[in-house]
Amino acid sequence: CALSCSTHNTPGGTLLTHNHQLASRWIKGYSAGGSRNTSSYSSNPKFWLKVCEGGEVLVSLLQHRKHRNGEKYAQTAFEDSSNTKHQHYQAIALHMWKVCGQHNMVMTCVLRYNLHGNNCLQVEKKRFNLSRLLNKPPCASTHCHSYEREVVLCRQLGPGYYLLIPSTYQPGAEAHFLIRVFSSSPTSLR
Repeated sequence: CALSCSTHNTPGGTLLTHNHQLASRWIKGYSAGGSRNTSSYSSNPKFWLKVCEGGEVLVSLLQHRKHRNGEKYAQTAFEDSSNTKHQHYQAIALHMWKVCGQHNMVMTCVLRYNLHGNNCLQVEKKRFNLSRLLNKPPCASTHCHSYEREVVLCRQLGPGYYLLIPSTYQPGAEAHFLIRVFSSSPTSLR
């Protein structure tokens, strides 16, 4: 896979030297909510991406192959053709919403002095309305679900907090996946 190195270049040539990854999965009846067209979409796993400085950000949703009887499928050239990808992979998509900016803060950084007179940066969490946010169009999206091993978003993002929601097309579809973030400036992923 082209994204397996520790540093990456975007199509525009930007070097992405910062990276994070988190493993998760869709679980039927718990976190396999399906596409944005379903009422259960909000039950899909959610990830917070904090962009500290504006820059190029590449987000990858990479799913593991389906297993048969507890063993991985043996992959052949014929099986990997586009006609049979649905046998090995779920139809997946990735959506991203900017949750806070200067006027709609979810987390506010407050500069305070500790007992020793040194500056201390604290983060205060504030609530936001998830259903209202999900009714708005995402700031970035793979647009449609595809039977690929990996879907990728690559965007210039400003500083702030972003909500990432990976999904399968079918509610209840189970799979393991990785969310990977590569960026030109510091980020964090939770």
